[in-house]
Amino acid sequence: MGFHVQFYHYNYLTYNPKTNTGTADWDTYVSSEYINGGFVDYGMFGETYGATNLTYEFVPDNTNVALQLGTLPPGFDYSTPFYLTNWTFLATGYFVPPTTGVYTIYLDYIDDLGVVSFGADAAFRCCLQNSTSITPRSYQIDSLWSSSGPTGVNQVSVALYAGVYYPLRVFYVNRQNIGGINFGYTDPDGVYHNDWSEVVYNFEDASETCDAPSANTTTYKPWTGTYTSTIATSVLTTTGSDGIPTTSTIYTVETPDMRATTTTYTPWTGTFTSTIGTSVITSIGSDGKPTISTVYTVETPEADAVTTTYTPWTGAFTSTIGTSVTTSIGSDV
Repeated sequence: MGFHVQFYHYNYLTYNPKTNTGTADWDTYVSSEYINGGFVDYGMFGETYGATNLTYEFVPDNTNVALQLGTLPPGFDYSTPFYLTNWTFLATGYFVPPTTGVYTIYLDYIDDLGVVSFGADAAFRCCLQNSTSITPRSYQIDSLWSSSGPTGVNQVSVALYAGVYYPLRVFYVNRQNIGGINFGYTDPDGVYHNDWSEVVYNFEDASETCDAPSANTTTYKPWTGTYTSTIATSVLTTTGSDGIPTTSTIYTVETPDMRATTTTYTPWTGTFTSTIGTSVITSIGSDGKPTISTVYTVETPEADAVTTTYTPWTGAFTSTIGTSVTTSIGSDV
């Protein structure tokens, strides 16, 4: 039960042991090379398989020195003192929601960097937690400390099914001095938790992955903007009659409102033009995007044009021998 957490060093660029001062590395920890596996080159100094709370805050007694020892809270399940001024951890586990509904995962506070990946397509391969978690496949939360508060993306909401095992990966770095992270979630009832003891588990790796097949659905939503934007993503897992779960990712995409207008003119005997009917039709094109068509029916005064054709004959009087009515559409439509 709990997260599997590995603890790694994060070094200063320069360090003077006599004065306990040095130059902090402000660049490496935010590089993609470091985040995507380079941190292991700095060396792991400890690990645990029972962390249930990843929230902590550390304020050194003396902020003018480089290295200071500290101890993590009990939730980390790691009691050995180490330099909390500069370190990295990688936490992985399977999040198992107790009830079906929407869960929101938060990084409420971060100093200095937090990256969270959720799901088999992001955190690690199912059944291969330990061997595939060093390099994330993608991530939904990427938050960085700033003097005005955390920047970047600090939360993600997902629709989950009770009893399904969802891979979860948390990566954290404190580059120097003060550090902290507040990591939690809200359940479908809106209750906030930072104790993961009842919902996160870790296991030994299997011989091969057991990723559930995925089925993705995209819903296009017309809007008045001029660009296409993905405004929502949800993840659903269903279990078929064969007992195999299928994970579906549903994307809601706003697309520019494509409108087509058709006007039908109906002649009438009045002296003014009047719109007598309007209808709206939405059709889906071969690209999967909707087009909204508005059809207007307009009554227009009849414009009568009379043409007389004279046909010579041998009689002694003039006679109308035929009448016909034709309707033509002018260039004013």
